[in-house]
Amino acid sequence: MGRHGFPVTRAVATQMATGIVKASGRQTMVNFEHGLSRMWWCRFRERHPELSARTPDPLDRQRVFGVTVPRVEALFNILEPMFAEKSWHDCPHLVFNCDETGFGDKQKSGKEKVYAQRGQKHVYRQTVVTREHISVHCCASAAGVSIPPMIIYAQCLPSNSYALDGPPNALYAISEKGYMDGPLFVRWIEHFLKHAPAERPLLLTCDQHETHMSKDVVDLCRGNGVEVVCLPSHTTHALQPLDVSLFGPLKEAFTKLATNMGLVRGDLVLGKKHFSSILKFAYPKAATVENIKKGFRLTGLFPLNRHALEDTPPSTTISTAQVHPAPPSTTISTAQVHPAPPSTTISTAQVHPAPPSTTISTAQVHPAPPSTTISTAQVHPAPPDIISVPVVAGCVECPTCHRPPNPLVAAGIIPAGLAHILVPPRFDQSARRRRRQQVPAGARCITSDEFASHQAEKEREEREKQEAKRRRMEEVKERRALMEEEKKRKQREKEQREREKAQRERERERGKEQREREAEGEGTRERKTTEREGAGAAPK
Repeated sequence: MGRHGFPVTRAVATQMATGIVKASGRQTMVNFEHGLSRMWWCRFRERHPELSARTPDPLDRQRVFGVTVPRVEALFNILEPMFAEKSWHDCPHLVFNCDETGFGDKQKSGKEKVYAQRGQKHVYRQTVVTREHISVHCCASAAGVSIPPMIIYAQCLPSNSYALDGPPNALYAISEKGYMDGPLFVRWIEHFLKHAPAERPLLLTCDQHETHMSKDVVDLCRGNGVEVVCLPSHTTHALQPLDVSLFGPLKEAFTKLATNMGLVRGDLVLGKKHFSSILKFAYPKAATVENIKKGFRLTGLFPLNRHALEDTPPSTTISTAQVHPAPPSTTISTAQVHPAPPSTTISTAQVHPAPPSTTISTAQVHPAPPSTTISTAQVHPAPPDIISVPVVAGCVECPTCHRPPNPLVAAGIIPAGLAHILVPPRFDQSARRRRRQQVPAGARCITSDEFASHQAEKEREEREKQEAKRRRMEEVKERRALMEEEKKRKQREKEQREREKAQRERERERGKEQREREAEGEGTRERKTTEREGAGAAPK
């Protein structure tokens, strides 16, 4: 289970062993109420000297399922012809690996243990390094020779003396957030060509970050006899030599130096101004010939060995092995199943090769061919090699999934209130809406003619897309201009109608006033005439 990112603790192992004893039904001296004793655990460790207690490192889900046999085989299918053609088998000084690592943010306190007063609940260690991100791009050959590193600061360089106090011949650069970008990687390639052997061709392996695959990088490497092979995505923790054997000791040495300096001066804060000077002393302690060669050997990049990951201890490599169909007449329960032969009965399963009449439990199911019975199964890809958890005999079935309770739930390691989360969902695969999943990129040589033609085709499609986008934007602008012109025309017509209406209103008002004045004048004349007539008719 440790190969799939779920290593077993001592409590889980003892509960699984207790479940096996209960399920067997044989007579035993084991106290089921208190579980297996400490003596049993010590004897179990003696019987299995290949097991060791380790502190697990966090690993995201994509990396857990990234190192698969087909993807690793694809990488070595690219490297083996190149090694044979270029005669690199006896030239470790021509095989290089490069990668960058970050310092500053989320800095670990180191694995070195400290002493404190007995009974103290918490032991703290003051951080003396600022959290401003700084990247260090490293490169080394399979012969154990290291190229001077490149240090990338955020926003600005620290001071005028950073180059004098830093590692010899190191390259310094700045970016917005202290990370590698396309122009900086082109600048580093020029730095690499300056310090690499004059013999050609060279092999450079790196990850598939977009900054490592720009057209400028490809053209520069092709023009200088450098073959660049990109490792499969989400596999650098197992296939990147610098990740495997260099960056861990480098950060540990850096943290140890910084912490020791903090012991001398408690108010010391080591920022970007002092980073290069500390790295100058920490880098040689980590970038030793033994560490570098070990990284290439463990990853199988030199000497070239496609089975190197299989020979590596499970604690350092996570691999998803292939599963073959189970033999006929095999009863399988709660496991992962690949297509099985006819007349195979499968129930809630995820399976590996098993002898006849073997029962395996607790997992998921792959689709099976016709005449194969499958029940209560979750049909989606699942990590193989899942170790089965025994079911305790005599336990009451769960009312939700109608299965005996898991021993870890019965023992209280997993709360009963969370048991419903462990129940696999049931759905109809044919009616389920399938979502488009992004396929992780595999290994490829970005300096090959095939990749160059692929990039040219991709650039042509991108230009066509941009041209189509430009035409659409022009059409949109034209439509917007026409709509704006139409809007202005309608606005002008509306204003003209309003002006005409206002003019008619004014003419109507003037006519009304004129008629009122004429009516008033006519009334005045009539009144005066009446007054004159009345005055003439009056007696003298």
